[in-house]
Amino acid sequence: MLLTYGVTRVAPDWHVTEPAAAGYSRMYWVHTGAVQYQDGERALRLRKGALYLFPSTAPYAMTHDSADPLVCLFLHLNFFPGTVPRMAELEVEEDGFLHFQLQAMEICAARQEDGLAAAAAAVLETWFRREGLVREPDPVLSELLLYIAANLRQPLTLEGLSRMAGYHPQYFVRYFKKRMGVTPYRYILDCRMKEAQRLLQEGCSVTEAAAGVGYADLKTFEQAFRNRFGAAPGRWRSSYRPQP
Repeated sequence: MLLTYGVTRVAPDWHVTEPAAAGYSRMYWVHTGAVQYQDGERALRLRKGALYLFPSTAPYAMTHDSADPLVCLFLHLNFFPGTVPRMAELEVEEDGFLHFQLQAMEICAARQEDGLAAAAAAVLETWFRREGLVREPDPVLSELLLYIAANLRQPLTLEGLSRMAGYHPQYFVRYFKKRMGVTPYRYILDCRMKEAQRLLQEGCSVTEAAAGVGYADLKTFEQAFRNRFGAAPGRWRSSYRPQP
């Protein structure tokens, strides 16, 4: 699912820091720019003309040289319940499938054709899956992830989720982290914060967003949101702009 997209020249102070798994995947088609990427497995400089799909279940960071800023087509893609476990660097052959599809995305961005952009992004998602870049969860985990997504308002306990999966809680935590990159607690917290972001973007009040993701105590919600995104919910909403 397409979350946001655009063609941009980033600001001088742009950087990406994902100390925990983002839960979604960034995609960049790099036009120009000196950008350094690093995760727990590799460090590299992004290449002009290449396409990058960044992990959804691993921490990573990116910085750039403000004298040579990043210019790119960017997409944020949610492959739920699938995940992208590691960064992929892909060649974009001139006049090949990816080249035309990415050009179509850029035209959608220029004309603000959000409906067509979502359709074009869905084709890219299908291609990424076909190329084996997206890891699909096993049936037990897939059912559990769908249950979590549908019940963010409700209490979600380790004991209850372990019982649903048919595992002992200690084994379940190891099983979940191995496949999702984070513990069940962290995954649920991230899901709630991302859903709160969506609710705020759609015009919900902070109180409504808190209730919508299962927080009865507003102060606890505001602290959790600030810890995840670096700003209080109200301030985050007023300053939100789609970023690569």
